[in-house]
Amino acid sequence: MITTNSNVHPNGTAAPDNTTGGSASGGRVVRLRIRDVTSTHEAELVLDSSLRVGAVAETVAARMQLPADTAWALRHDATAAFLDDDAAIGDALGVYDDTEVFLTATPRAHLGAG
Repeated sequence: MITTNSNVHPNGTAAPDNTTGGSASGGRVVRLRIRDVTSTHEAELVLDSSLRVGAVAETVAARMQLPADTAWALRHDATAAFLDDDAAIGDALGVYDDTEVFLTATPRAHLGAG
C-alpha cells in the first residue's frame, strides 16, 4: 500500500500549488483509498484537497506500477462517476474533511470509431 501525508504529493515531492480557479478546498485534506480495476493493487492516501484529479490518477498509477502506456482515470466507487481530471480532488468529490473516499483507477477508454 502507498501511504502519503497531507503535505506531500503522491509522487513523494512537495505538494504543488494547484489551486488555480478558486477551489473551495482551501488547503484541507482528503483521505482516499484507491484500487485498480482488478483489485490487485491498493493505495491509501491523505492528500491536499487542491491537487488536480489527473495528477493524482497518473501518480497513483505509476506508484501501483500500472501500465505506463495507458491513460488512467479515477472513478468514485459510491456513485460510479468518473472524476474530472482538471478539477481539484476535493471539489470533484465534494469532500473537504477526513472522510475516507473509495476510488478505482481505471484505464481511460474511448468508445466509437477512431
